Amino acid sequence: AMSDREHVGSQAGRIWSAVFYGISSILVIFTNKWLLTQFNFPHFKFVAAVQFVATSLILFILAMFKKVDIPFITPAIFREIMPISLMFLGNVLFGLGSTKALNIPMFTALRRFSILMTMLGEWWMLDSKPHSNVVISVSLMVGGAMLAACYDL
Repeated sequence: AMSDREHVGSQAGRIWSAVFYGISSILVIFTNKWLLTQFNFPHFKFVAAVQFVATSLILFILAMFKKVDIPFITPAIFREIMPISLMFLGNVLFGLGSTKALNIPMFTALRRFSILMTMLGEWWMLDSKPHSNVVISVSLMVGGAMLAACYDL
């Protein structure tokens, strides 16, 4: 019998994870757009805070059941993860703030460009050349997002 850890590493486990991530991502985008536009909810920072708390709670529960490993936060780990955490916070806040003003295809196109910029930034600043599969995936995502948003430019 396969353990939970081996199942995640299997091809089916990886496909299931990707499908679940895609569905979750789309649902979060549509829910945010619906909440901020249809209900005219004015506090996108509150929405971000609720999402962060919910994510933290889910991770805590998964760690309790030993489904994920979360290391103890030492000062060294804190210093290491703080810059990327602040960039992620800015990305989420700017993303939620712009959700009200942009339609979903344009919002998605701009988000995909942030993935492209991250990849290029890692290549330039960290001298970390991405694998060809990553370049192809990012190119397809950016191209698809631009195609979806081309009539909204």
